[in-house]
Amino acid sequence: MLLKKYLHYIFVLFILISGENIFSQDIHFSQFYATPLNLNPSLTGHCKGDWRIMGIHRSQWKSVNVPYLTQSVGFDHQLYLYSQNFSWGINYVHDKSGNLNLEANKFYGSFAYHIKLPEFNVLHIGVQVGYVMKGHSLSGQTYPEQWDALTGIFNNSLPSNESGAFDEPSYVDLNAGLSWSKKFKKFEPTVGAAVYHITQPTESYLPGDNKLPSRIVFHADIPIDLTKQVYLDPKILWMTMKSANDFIGGANLGYKLPSNLLKLNSFWFGGYLRNGFSNTDAVFFVAGVNYRDFDIGFSYDINLSGLKAATRNKGAFEISLIYTSPSTITPNKAIPCDRY
Repeated sequence: MLLKKYLHYIFVLFILISGENIFSQDIHFSQFYATPLNLNPSLTGHCKGDWRIMGIHRSQWKSVNVPYLTQSVGFDHQLYLYSQNFSWGINYVHDKSGNLNLEANKFYGSFAYHIKLPEFNVLHIGVQVGYVMKGHSLSGQTYPEQWDALTGIFNNSLPSNESGAFDEPSYVDLNAGLSWSKKFKKFEPTVGAAVYHITQPTESYLPGDNKLPSRIVFHADIPIDLTKQVYLDPKILWMTMKSANDFIGGANLGYKLPSNLLKLNSFWFGGYLRNGFSNTDAVFFVAGVNYRDFDIGFSYDINLSGLKAATRNKGAFEISLIYTSPSTITPNKAIPCDRY
């Protein structure tokens, strides 16, 4: 237990001295495609159903004392007005940074407009407005003044000389995005871009005017039918936020099952690389199934960065769940008739 505690301090020290590379880094998920309302506001309602509900849970660096937890749940719904396709959604994100007790709670509302263009092209435009609250707690922490030289360990009962008088920032946040999709014969790509923290709100635990930098996102998803049963789904994500960069690239390979007693429609597995350009962060593997109208996904990260000495290559575990309601909109079909 003592060794594990020291590993935690080494891990925190590494974060502090490498702060230039992780400046104001936002939350991130390995299964970024399973949380579309966090990926791009224009993806609100971009699904083949009337509505959907989605949730994801991420536990990171469990090997370093208390894991870092990130969770999100969202809901979106189609809205048709004057034969135009709109959609709205709500999203909640909770993030807790281990036993550092730094927490973030984010509430967002999204609205998107899906413009149908000729030749099966669709342009998606979305905006997202939210409120962010951040907090902290000094309880359970140890400080240099609490080192007990007689016992050789930290003693929480000793005075820490910390006042705990830190600001707990909260602010309104604005995000917007644009994406394009098109139905081809054997594949249907979706490519998009988004800007987060457009207004660059002030965010700081200490007095000062620390502006939250805007985060730029580019993403692409290109599912391809290799055969009637087998499909390949390459996905990429690139994000930049001031001096921090994050790139994810990989693919899922899936198989569509024939009718069966278990009601399984398909299953998939895949591998991805996460790279910060200055160093390789991790590789992760995913697997999942589509059961009736549910998509269930699992992933596990293997840490390859400089933190691997403290994490022992153990990264993050994620589980995601999406339920998509069947569509009640009848597709348009041409009815053949004789011409006179």
